[in-house]
Amino acid sequence: MTETAYVLWTMPDDFYEKLQIPALPLPLLQEDLDQGLKAGFPFQLITHNLQDYLASQPEQAKAYQPVVARMAYEAGVSAGRHHQFEIANSYFKMACQSEPENATFLVNLGRSHYDLGDIYNAAAAYREAVTIFAAKFVPDVWLMLAKILFELGEHKAGEAAVEDYLTRLELLAPEHYLEFCEHGRQWILRNEADPSMLTMFEEAISKAAPANDEEE
Repeated sequence: MTETAYVLWTMPDDFYEKLQIPALPLPLLQEDLDQGLKAGFPFQLITHNLQDYLASQPEQAKAYQPVVARMAYEAGVSAGRHHQFEIANSYFKMACQSEPENATFLVNLGRSHYDLGDIYNAAAAYREAVTIFAAKFVPDVWLMLAKILFELGEHKAGEAAVEDYLTRLELLAPEHYLEFCEHGRQWILRNEADPSMLTMFEEAISKAAPANDEEE
């Protein structure tokens, strides 16, 4: 059986710098290299070549792991932009398999589950992402988690997610409290989230506004 011949193609430095990945040569079939040189290198093409190459070269899998993860993530983002949600979901799964502790990958996996109507797995991915983000404050992640939990009928858990949002905001960015409360309120209206979420944010704004006026 003849082994598939790959060309190990090194991309320009800015390609690696922009994606923050090791500057390793990318294995590409000659026909895919020719296609890429003519019309650019879509991330899906690179990802498929990497998968097939590493299946035959498992000893290189560890070195290429961050490259595979990022290529799969970018391929998923690209597919999502074109509303190819099933394809996006498969790529985000691949990215998370390579880097299971990457909260950004998990958020995108969760969103792709949600876009496919799989809100149970969407909730699981967002919950895991929130745990990994830990002390960071990423507003829309908490808002989306709360929205999903309310849709699942887990009202107490949804309320807890909103309360966690407000608590983190008060601790990590108190000077922007009202600004991000309003951000939350507008997000809920745009995304048609549960009215209970809107009530919680409006109450938080109402309580904070008088205190703000007194300080002035």
